[in-house]
Amino acid sequence: MRQRHLHVRDPHVAKTAHNSALPGAGQRSLGRHHLEGSRGEDRPENQEDPRRDLGCIRDLVAELRQYPIAFQSAVGALLDQDMPASTHSGLLRYLGWTVITRYFSRVVHAFGEWRDEEQWLRRYCPTCGSRPAMAQLLGSDPGRLRLLSCGCCGTVWQYRRTACPFCENDDDHRLAILAVEKEECLRIDYCVSCSGYIKTYNGSGSESVMLADWTSLHLDVIALDRGLNRFAASLYQL
Repeated sequence: MRQRHLHVRDPHVAKTAHNSALPGAGQRSLGRHHLEGSRGEDRPENQEDPRRDLGCIRDLVAELRQYPIAFQSAVGALLDQDMPASTHSGLLRYLGWTVITRYFSRVVHAFGEWRDEEQWLRRYCPTCGSRPAMAQLLGSDPGRLRLLSCGCCGTVWQYRRTACPFCENDDDHRLAILAVEKEECLRIDYCVSCSGYIKTYNGSGSESVMLADWTSLHLDVIALDRGLNRFAASLYQL
């Protein structure tokens, strides 16, 4: 497969490591100073009070308790991110999937043990139906194995080696790689047809970190700055 390799020296990489996205209430960025105490005098003026996040959580709980079918609607919103269920939809999505992943991790593992990967090979998660957040390449050419990873429930499944996981384009002349300097194990695979991209872990042994999505948000910033589309189902808003 012939792909174009673009090596990028990008100033956002170092910056975003300390100022990545906020999981939850949505549009605000989470900086390192959010972790340095709650007193106003300890934070720069442009940093938000972390107590505001606690207030959002309390508002969300009160909202869910107010309506009889709110919890059912909340579950539906977790499965369909375009379905509005709360004024704090980002926070609901993050907390909801965090709880679900913790309690259903054994189910996800058992499902992966007996599932026939060769019969699935679809572009969405076999457990929850979400679009993949990350990809992983295993082995060596020829015959490298490509896996997709769900950013919601944590399921990992097999997918075609040469195909876009969003529009299913399989023309290798319209598939390319964006290699970021000093990221030996991470890269951005993107599709020229739909301009969608997926972050890819090229290796093994550090899956818990490399496939966590939030650990590579700087790659999302680089991809978006280059006009690519973030079709992945992520718990982190940029």
